[in-house]
Amino acid sequence: MKQNMEFRRFLCKGKSNILAECILIAMAHNVNKFHNKIKNGKCRTYLYSTKNVA
Repeated sequence: MKQNMEFRRFLCKGKSNILAECILIAMAHNVNKFHNKIKNGKCRTYLYSTKNVA
Protein backbone atom coordinates (compact mmCIF):
# COMPACT_ATOMS: atom_id res chain seq x y z
CA MET A 1 0.00 0.00 0.00
CA LYS A 2 2.82 2.41 0.80
CA GLN A 3 4.53 1.74 -2.50
CA ASN A 4 1.28 2.25 -4.45
CA MET A 5 0.96 5.69 -2.85
CA GLU A 6 4.62 6.36 -3.76
CA PHE A 7 6.03 6.14 -0.24
CA ARG A 8 9.35 4.37 -0.34
CA ARG A 9 10.38 4.23 3.31
CA PHE A 10 9.32 5.15 6.81
CA LEU A 11 10.10 8.69 7.90
CA CYS A 12 10.31 7.93 11.63
CA LYS A 13 12.28 5.55 13.83
CA GLY A 14 10.89 3.32 16.55
CA LYS A 15 8.09 0.78 16.61
CA SER A 16 5.41 3.15 17.92
CA ASN A 17 6.26 5.83 15.33
CA ILE A 18 6.22 3.31 12.50
CA LEU A 19 2.87 1.98 13.70
CA ALA A 20 1.48 5.52 13.78
CA GLU A 21 2.73 6.13 10.25
CA CYS A 22 1.15 2.88 9.02
CA ILE A 23 -2.17 3.90 10.57
CA LEU A 24 -2.00 7.30 8.88
CA ILE A 25 -1.26 5.70 5.51
CA ALA A 26 -4.16 3.25 5.95
CA MET A 27 -6.50 6.14 6.78
CA ALA A 28 -5.29 8.08 3.74
CA HIS A 29 -5.87 5.01 1.58
CA ASN A 30 -9.46 4.67 2.85
CA VAL A 31 -10.18 8.38 2.34
CA ASN A 32 -8.83 8.10 -1.20
CA LYS A 33 -11.09 5.11 -1.92
CA PHE A 34 -14.10 6.96 -0.50
CA HIS A 35 -13.29 10.05 -2.60
CA ASN A 36 -13.16 7.93 -5.75
CA LYS A 37 -16.53 6.36 -4.92
CA ILE A 38 -18.12 9.77 -4.45
CA LYS A 39 -16.54 11.07 -7.65
CA ASN A 40 -17.80 8.11 -9.68
CA GLY A 41 -21.30 8.28 -8.19
CA LYS A 42 -21.16 4.84 -6.55
CA CYS A 43 -21.82 5.99 -3.01
CA ARG A 44 -25.60 5.46 -2.99
CA THR A 45 -25.62 1.83 -1.93
CA TYR A 46 -26.06 1.03 1.74
CA LEU A 47 -25.57 -2.17 3.70
CA TYR A 48 -28.89 -1.68 5.52
CA SER A 49 -32.05 -0.01 4.39
CA THR A 50 -32.62 3.46 5.78
CA LYS A 51 -35.66 4.17 7.95
CA ASN A 52 -38.10 6.86 6.88
CA VAL A 53 -38.86 9.20 9.76
CA ALA A 54 -41.91 11.41 9.49
